[in-house]
Amino acid sequence: MPELFSHSPHSFCVMKSPNAPIHTGRNISRIREIRGLKQDALAFAMGVSQQTVSVMENSQSIEDHKLEAVAKALEVSIDLLHSFSESSLIGYLKSCSSDINLQKSASDETRLLERLWEILQTNSRLQAEKESLYERLLQTEQEKSKFMEKLFISRISGINP
Repeated sequence: MPELFSHSPHSFCVMKSPNAPIHTGRNISRIREIRGLKQDALAFAMGVSQQTVSVMENSQSIEDHKLEAVAKALEVSIDLLHSFSESSLIGYLKSCSSDINLQKSASDETRLLERLWEILQTNSRLQAEKESLYERLLQTEQEKSKFMEKLFISRISGINP
């Protein structure tokens, strides 16, 4: 049985249709519309005029160097530009949403771990400051006790010669 789908990272799952004629320009137009871009926005991203994008979208075949620019601007693979289908988009969106959730989850965990590390460092610093304050308080109390003892002895000595 022939392979119906191919998948590579950073590309849609592509439906392969060996008998259908490829109209690359129409595929570019559909992908651009799905991305929510107007021709002038795609043209700006590619550094060409809107008329150039219009001509490309009406062309069945497009030169490789132009396809590379379109693929880069639309953030898709060149293979997708040749063999896009709506069913491939569904597969891509499903795979991307799980990838995005995994990436988001990993970045959230990283931020959480970084925040916990900051809290632990702050807690450690505060604990050291607390110990230092207790040591100073103890030293002050000891000095106060010695002073009171000397004062008491001097008063008793002064009263009873």
